[in-house]
Amino acid sequence: MKASIILLIATFFVISNPILGQNYTNVKVNHLTVGDQDTDGGNSIAVVGSNIYLLWQDMNSTYLSYVSKSTDGGVTFGNGVQVSTAPLIFGSITSDNDGSVYVALSGLVGESINGIYFAKSTDQAQSFSPQVTVSADGIFASIAVYGSNVYVSFYKQKPNNKIGYFFAKSTNGGTTFETPYEISDAEIDNIKFDSPSNMSIDNSGNIYCVWNDGRRNGTGTDIYLAKSTDNGVSFGTNIRVNDISGSSAKIRTGPSVAAFGSNVYVAWRQEDDDQGSNRLIMFGKSSNGGTSFSAGAEKVIAIGGWGSPSLTVNSIEEIYIAYPQYTSQQNGLFCSKSNDQGVSFPTTVFISGANANAQNPSIVIDADDTFYSVWSDNRSDDKDVYFSKGKITIVGVEEEANNIPTQFELMQNYPNPFNPTTMIRFNLPISGNVTLKVFDLLGKEVAVLVNEHKPAGTYEIEFNGMGLSSGVYFYQITAGNFVSVKKFTLIK
Repeated sequence: MKASIILLIATFFVISNPILGQNYTNVKVNHLTVGDQDTDGGNSIAVVGSNIYLLWQDMNSTYLSYVSKSTDGGVTFGNGVQVSTAPLIFGSITSDNDGSVYVALSGLVGESINGIYFAKSTDQAQSFSPQVTVSADGIFASIAVYGSNVYVSFYKQKPNNKIGYFFAKSTNGGTTFETPYEISDAEIDNIKFDSPSNMSIDNSGNIYCVWNDGRRNGTGTDIYLAKSTDNGVSFGTNIRVNDISGSSAKIRTGPSVAAFGSNVYVAWRQEDDDQGSNRLIMFGKSSNGGTSFSAGAEKVIAIGGWGSPSLTVNSIEEIYIAYPQYTSQQNGLFCSKSNDQGVSFPTTVFISGANANAQNPSIVIDADDTFYSVWSDNRSDDKDVYFSKGKITIVGVEEEANNIPTQFELMQNYPNPFNPTTMIRFNLPISGNVTLKVFDLLGKEVAVLVNEHKPAGTYEIEFNGMGLSSGVYFYQITAGNFVSVKKFTLIK
């Protein structure tokens, strides 16, 4: 674990998901610094009226963190205000209704990341208070504010060399913090770092913390949630977010959480191993305030999701999930939107405007349903910080997409083998009648997933093998003269 910290720096259900171009202007944020700049850590954006605050860090030489401010709604940004005199990185930012800005960051001692620190600005990010120590030990802080209470959550190594997820509270606006206490309720040997935690507060003041840990299996990680209903005095039992039937060896990390009424939404990244292969962006929902997450209800939002997602919900419970992704057409930052409480995500847009390895996004939504996003990418050799804002319009699959594939293609399903659900993705360069069917080894048709006219686009279909026996099956697509068949395996 110590080495990990040191090295860190170094039912058939159909989803139609055409990738739509809605033309978002990208604004470069960092101006004075050179070399790699990054938005890694927790949430990196806060919006108060027309003021936008972006938290980022210089990873080239100084390892200092900055807050850049825009007073014109994101058209331009200032040079950035240094948060502290000491190296502080991998931070998280938030704001209150009075316009104060709050940040929590990790300290850097030599090549080791350790310690959680807090700073606050009461003059709209013109300056920040001297840093306050939240915990002498810890890494990767998330921060949230509710009235005069400031909440910070983070990972911390315990005396028995186990890992815990901890919570600290200030009742005086961050002047002092109470002693942190552990909210994870199991002995944990393994966690994975990749913007690995998130905290959210609902309109009633309930606190939701999500993180990843490997209590179920030493090689993989799951996503867990804990909820406080008493302003952070205590937290309830840890609830596993991802489906319990999913493999314990898969690596799940980078969760993001938001709540609306009794619904709690979580997005995270999942991969089969620690080598960057088979990465997915996943989504789960609780309809009972986070008491439980329905088995088999998690969804694949994107295939090829390179980095961790950021999730938020607007005032009418539309869900936004931003994530880096590689597709056959584009490589960068995408955002998917749902207007039916996560039943489907019919619209996905390309935000970053460049094929440039986007990473570490953060998004917020204002009262006018405008979304604001910040991330880092390497479009100009070094990694820089970029901002974009706009609106995402839900459109039907019958409407024309600006980004269409150049050839027919049926992709291999994922996961494979599967139990009981898997995703099938295909490309249509032109519109036409499409059928997608599943057959058993004897050639008997067992399911029809698609049988309709489809516009050109990229589609993802979820197949649920519930009720079928374990074994090898085939899925076949027919679109005009194009016919393709692939094999997949159901294991129960």
